[in-house]
Amino acid sequence: MNDEQLKIVARLQDNLYTIRQLAGWSADQMGRLLDVTKQTVYNLERGKPKMSWAQYLAVRKILDLEIERQPDNVVLPKAVAVLLDDEELPMSRREELQEELRTIAKGMVSRSVNRKIALKLADQTVDAATARLGRGDLTGSRNAGISAWLEIARAGQE
Repeated sequence: MNDEQLKIVARLQDNLYTIRQLAGWSADQMGRLLDVTKQTVYNLERGKPKMSWAQYLAVRKILDLEIERQPDNVVLPKAVAVLLDDEELPMSRREELQEELRTIAKGMVSRSVNRKIALKLADQTVDAATARLGRGDLTGSRNAGISAWLEIARAGQE
């Protein structure tokens, strides 16, 4: 992988647990979608081993399909746009947002927070973060991010 690919793969791996929870997948469900075991999903979430380019592309594909499948889950595409695709988000703000969303996701897993309430809170958290950065609608950012990773994916296949 080149340096740009390493950077975007690391960003996905750093956010894999949170994104999985926001998508509503258990490790077993995500593993079945990727044709790997739930233990592989857990290991990837912990950063051991490092995610491969093929795994990155597979996760992005199932995320995009899930976003299309769950149009009512407005937070998933926003979280993907901000945590994975936003190149301009300052690292300090990215880390804050990661921690906030990870906390919300953990509440969903432990069932201490109702999923609908947790998703609403996550949505408000992402909206507040983007508002502080002077950004509104993330749809354009999301589409630009998808285009960018598709270009990188195509380049990696050449």
